[in-house]
Amino acid sequence: MALELFLDLLSQPCRSVFLFAKKNHLPVEVKLVSLMNREQHTEEFGKVNPLRKVPALKDGDFCLAESIPMMEYMAEKFNTADHWFPKDLQKRARVNEYLSWQHFGIRFHGSKIFWMKLMAPVVFKLEVPEDKMAGSLQDLNASLDLMEKTFIQEGGFIGGDQISIADLVAIVEIMQPFAAGVDVFQGRARLSAWKERVVQAVGKELFDEAHKTVLAANDSMKHLDPDNMKLYMPLVLRMMMDIAGGSNSGSSWKSSSVPWGKLCISAETFHARAPSPASADQTSPSKPLNPPASVFKMELFLDMLSQPCRSVYLFAKKNNLPVEVRLISLMNGEQHKEEFVKVNPLKKVPALKDGDFCMAESIPMIEYMAEKFNTADHWFPKDLQKRARVNEYLSWQHLGCRMAGSKIFWMKLMAPVVFKLEVPEDKMAAALEDLNASLDLLEKTFIKEGGFIGGDQISIADLVAIVEVMQPFAAGVDVFEGRAKLSAWKERVVQAVGKELFDEAHKTILAAKDSVHQLDVSKMEMFRPRIIRLIS
Repeated sequence: MALELFLDLLSQPCRSVFLFAKKNHLPVEVKLVSLMNREQHTEEFGKVNPLRKVPALKDGDFCLAESIPMMEYMAEKFNTADHWFPKDLQKRARVNEYLSWQHFGIRFHGSKIFWMKLMAPVVFKLEVPEDKMAGSLQDLNASLDLMEKTFIQEGGFIGGDQISIADLVAIVEIMQPFAAGVDVFQGRARLSAWKERVVQAVGKELFDEAHKTVLAANDSMKHLDPDNMKLYMPLVLRMMMDIAGGSNSGSSWKSSSVPWGKLCISAETFHARAPSPASADQTSPSKPLNPPASVFKMELFLDMLSQPCRSVYLFAKKNNLPVEVRLISLMNGEQHKEEFVKVNPLKKVPALKDGDFCMAESIPMIEYMAEKFNTADHWFPKDLQKRARVNEYLSWQHLGCRMAGSKIFWMKLMAPVVFKLEVPEDKMAAALEDLNASLDLLEKTFIKEGGFIGGDQISIADLVAIVEVMQPFAAGVDVFEGRAKLSAWKERVVQAVGKELFDEAHKTILAAKDSVHQLDVSKMEMFRPRIIRLIS
């Protein structure tokens, strides 16, 4: 029986899935779903994907949302060539590292450019303010710089010397602003050469087939039925007013202010530039970054104010893994020291060092540890469909609970307390609305009745989810009030992790309302313009 793929090739994630399936000659049946004609809202499609997003996958009775988990699922189910999604632990971790980073990197900024350069002016006849467009282009270029300097291997691909699913995900996102009229390749020799290698590896005919719809969008958008597009008008207006949160893979699209992509990333990177609130753990001198050669423990570089750091910490400690936790003294600028930059050139936390192998991005780190140390199967199941279900949430949450919760933390706590900035009521109301929408989906779609996200046992998806939910809670928003299912799930997570460990991981963030008063604002002034743009 052919596996069914529901796609709209205007969508970047759909194109990556299409390219992977067709290049590997997989037994799939492609069913086109027109988002602009609102076909994702039909009753029939809702049974395949209750999120009403594309792409969607149906394999018998098993249905899956989120493009990256779909490609991983197909790679393993059909045993495609190893270079697409390597079995080698470190090679796979390197691919996963990019796949995790790109949500708030290329995807966030490229999508925004597409809507601001094409959809807003052509479809909705809206004029985009010049400063908003300039800021968005600046953010896109910053992400492209990182991609060139950090992820693309010289003369090769993102994961090494052969193409992988990371390259497919990257190229379709880069082609989105290109289709809107922004020549992202101009003046970027390394990016241009990589693109040509990707096209050659995929095949020009297939590449062109996948992109013909989006490359014709400048003309086709003029013929859209305005009645079908009314659904998107409030979202586009909020995008231009800098209210809404991220994007998703098709059913609707929202975007925040220009700086918000960076601020949301800074749930991991905030501490890479700003001092973290004082805590008992961080007042003592930091341990040296280079331990004696006799120490073979894996090193984790963490700041417990950060949600991703807490999920990594909870997983490592709960499983009694042989890790050395190293707290970076960000007040002293240790993230800029040469020895730390060798660990993570992105200057982000968390960071992992396993001998000579270093990596960024929290979710790939946890997966790496789960496989390296062969932790209990329920954390990251070996069963193909169970693992896909865990990965589905891990992919969704970047622009779901993570984005919405992080924004609340900045707007409820950092802006008014640290920067003495008043957040307009309508902006706060919209941010809370986005958070509640994400929490609704978390409850109704992902959390199993009486169980966890991946099934009847805790998984890494639950760790990633709980730390994100706790972020707005720490800022004073009781996300559990009136949410019996969410509250019961939280108690099950605490019980599975252990209350003592859970409390230890969250003591810094839960004290943030008091400790942020001790921050040296002079060291955080670089954030002021971004926060002003977030709340303006």
